[in-house]
Amino acid sequence: MRLVSLEYENKALEWKLERTYFDDFNLLVGVSGVGKSLILRAILSLHEIAHGASVSGLTWSAEFEASGNKRYVWEGEFENIGVLKVPAKYERQATAENAPRILRETINLGGAEVARRGPGGVFFENKQVEPKLSSSESLISLFEEEDKLFELVWGLKKMFLHDQSRAELPWFTDSSAWPNKPTYADAQSIIAVPYTSEFKLIELYRYFPEEVAPIFGAFKEIFPTVEDLRFVQPSVENLDREDNERYLLQIREADRWIRSENVSSGMRRTLSNLADLYLASPGSIVLIDEFENSMGVNCLDFVTNVILSKRKDIQFIITSHHPYIINQVPMPSWRVVLRRGHVVSVRDAGDLGLGLSKHDAFLQLLNSEPFTEGIGV
Repeated sequence: MRLVSLEYENKALEWKLERTYFDDFNLLVGVSGVGKSLILRAILSLHEIAHGASVSGLTWSAEFEASGNKRYVWEGEFENIGVLKVPAKYERQATAENAPRILRETINLGGAEVARRGPGGVFFENKQVEPKLSSSESLISLFEEEDKLFELVWGLKKMFLHDQSRAELPWFTDSSAWPNKPTYADAQSIIAVPYTSEFKLIELYRYFPEEVAPIFGAFKEIFPTVEDLRFVQPSVENLDREDNERYLLQIREADRWIRSENVSSGMRRTLSNLADLYLASPGSIVLIDEFENSMGVNCLDFVTNVILSKRKDIQFIITSHHPYIINQVPMPSWRVVLRRGHVVSVRDAGDLGLGLSKHDAFLQLLNSEPFTEGIGV
């Protein structure tokens, strides 16, 4: 599935994203603080709302393209009761009774209404649904088993954010993330599930180790001093009963294994990006914030080229303000993020009247007022 466009407003936080259109590969560029990360979090919130989360003051209108050029349009609005977010239903605690209500919501497929809610109640395929359903959970969450919503539900599950602007946890996997203890018929049964690529990489390493060889090989091509990689459990004395499925990343250099906490953040993030490239399910929407963070030029060059050439069945929406990254990416993929007050907008690079050659366009972009000032018109 692919996100075609999004219009989004959070009245509680007082910021708005004007209607923005997305291609298969999108590089959001602009100065710090202009709203690039906010756009990624707005997109990710669709995933959370689909799983039952409720967000005070949020209004959204999103269009998705599924197989066979089928178009879903999903729109809705939560009541504004101040700054409050109630977690999705699989995380929800008993304190969620005061969750903001959804005032209106519709889902259309190919221009025809599939489901709606409003003052008259909840309707699915023009039939009113009884008994009364939760007023704070989205229609996607309530009707996730319905065939007409299958591709939309499944596509929203395959949406992941890598926030490379923040400190990162050690690599690990935990079987409690699964509804039941998994059993795998083959490697594809791991790759197909809507979980993070890091999780899949570790599970493949455990059950089908031959499948991780291309990923480890690419990693060692970027870091020639690395001899091998592995995932290990922490020492038994440091485990509690709930942590018996944790696995940490180690690398071997100069014939010795380096502990997980001493593996550089650039190495961990490079491996994370490689895992996406090789293991993300077709139709996934991968969001990466501050793509360049903690990665050297050797990593950026290799990973950027692989992203641009290897996977055409994944949608990438990436943020960066690093000149090297911008120059590596073709100009049609540049999306310049601008802000005026609390309103964020995105413009195609072509709208800025940049030069025809990539080199000229790159230099003009870096010196253009919209890029340097981040102020929309």
